[in-house]
Amino acid sequence: MPLQSTVRTASARPPGSRLGNMAAPIQDEFRRRRINAARPSVDASQRDALLGRLQHLRTIVPVFAQELASARRQAAALRQENRKLLERIQELQRDRPGVPDRSPENPRGAQDKCLPTSSS
Repeated sequence: MPLQSTVRTASARPPGSRLGNMAAPIQDEFRRRRINAARPSVDASQRDALLGRLQHLRTIVPVFAQELASARRQAAALRQENRKLLERIQELQRDRPGVPDRSPENPRGAQDKCLPTSSS
């Protein structure tokens, strides 16, 4: 013979109950208590520590953002200066025909062509 459970759930009302719709707010309160009981509680000192860390981060993040923007501007200026210097180097190398071209396009230069061949 199978055992039957006689456990009542929170939503079951006894027959003939006059509570009607009044039971719903009570059930919601029980549900909220169960959910809140499952959450880890944070005491006041932990909350204060977390709020302090958050405030500290709120003051630090704008400083990092300014530093990042400044570093990006400086990097762009350095790239531009490098381009100008490379152009100047290429210009000077064109003016001196005896010096091999060692531009980034030709890193080994004309060394292969200028080296004397040893014929013995």
